[in-house]
Amino acid sequence: MFLPLIPVAFIAQNATPAANPLTFRIIFGESDSVPTRWDGEVAVSGARVTKIEPWRAGDNDRIDGTRGWQLGTVASPPGTAQRLGKVAPKGLILTAEGAAEATRFDVTTLNVGAARRNTFQWTCS
Repeated sequence: MFLPLIPVAFIAQNATPAANPLTFRIIFGESDSVPTRWDGEVAVSGARVTKIEPWRAGDNDRIDGTRGWQLGTVASPPGTAQRLGKVAPKGLILTAEGAAEATRFDVTTLNVGAARRNTFQWTCS
């Protein structure tokens, strides 16, 4: 399973973290060979999640405030398989304020079809 974390914005070196939110794009399903559910939640220690936005969302995808989501990859639209792969990845854009070097992010997903939980963790350091 591949879960890339792509920083969308960084905290400026001489600014307070609260003044400059930290934003990540979290991509699910880049190696999916069949459509897969990636329902999950995020827990943060040392910061506050202020926004979760969908990336490439579909009609059946939902965001639950600043804590969780229901999200599933789907077959790539006609004519896009060469660029996106057989199954189009989806994701979230997560924004947190007040992050410091010791801030820890825990993303937990439940692969509904396989009844398997996965947890991914990272810190700002």
